[in-house]
Amino acid sequence: MNELSGRVNIVVAHPLEAQPLIDYFELTPDDSPVSLTIYKNDTGINLVICGMGTQAAGLATAELGEYQSRTTESVAGWLNFGIAGHKTAAIGSGLVANRITDKLSGKTVYPSMLLGARASSPVLTIQEPEVNYAEDLAYEMEAYGFWSAASMIAGLDLIQVYKLISDNPTNPTHEIDLAAISELVSNHIGQVSQFIAELQALSAEYNDAHQLPAEYARLSDRFRLSVTQQLRLKRLCQRFRALDMEKLLAEFTNSMPSSGRHLLDAMESHLETQLQNK
Repeated sequence: MNELSGRVNIVVAHPLEAQPLIDYFELTPDDSPVSLTIYKNDTGINLVICGMGTQAAGLATAELGEYQSRTTESVAGWLNFGIAGHKTAAIGSGLVANRITDKLSGKTVYPSMLLGARASSPVLTIQEPEVNYAEDLAYEMEAYGFWSAASMIAGLDLIQVYKLISDNPTNPTHEIDLAAISELVSNHIGQVSQFIAELQALSAEYNDAHQLPAEYARLSDRFRLSVTQQLRLKRLCQRFRALDMEKLLAEFTNSMPSSGRHLLDAMESHLETQLQNK
């Protein structure tokens, strides 16, 4: 897989929800040194089974994000997928979260709706399975914990929640046939995979826009830069590339500034001059 191509991390609560995705995307367990089992393939799809509940979802998301931050600089899309109950939606329908509320804290977040026109619904994260379906929304147990952790890792446009309706007042949660959950997911795999493909494309677009030019490594190697200076150099190089001024970076590689600070100041001044002259 190209390091800068799109990646998607899928966080799923239960093995019965995860298995159809593992089979469809041909995911295999990774040997990464973390407590999670990371299922992955060579096209950029990663999946973890977090267990039930908002805390479990948050911890698994944070651990996966922290591990990946040490092994790659590319940014992944994040998806929480799983079953949910709903007051009015039909069994087997897929809904994208347009609002996520944590019932325990009352906090609410609003995901961006960038991935095409799809049926959507507010989502309420609860502590116990729903039995009354009082509100016209999706009831589940992981989305807010997932979102809280993922929002510390990736841009909000790259974080999505997709719920598959498994129960409603006519078919309540206590009557769910656990053996049928995998079949429910399998029957919806085409829609889920398309959503994942679009999220992966968005990740690829983001990574391409923020790709570091080759001159970054040459400039970084020339000077002993502090962590703060390294970050400043990275941002400046990304700005040059985003403004289609990447070729100008060679001028700094070929020049001989007396220090890293002088290099960064010269780059910033040059960038400002170019922008003023445009």
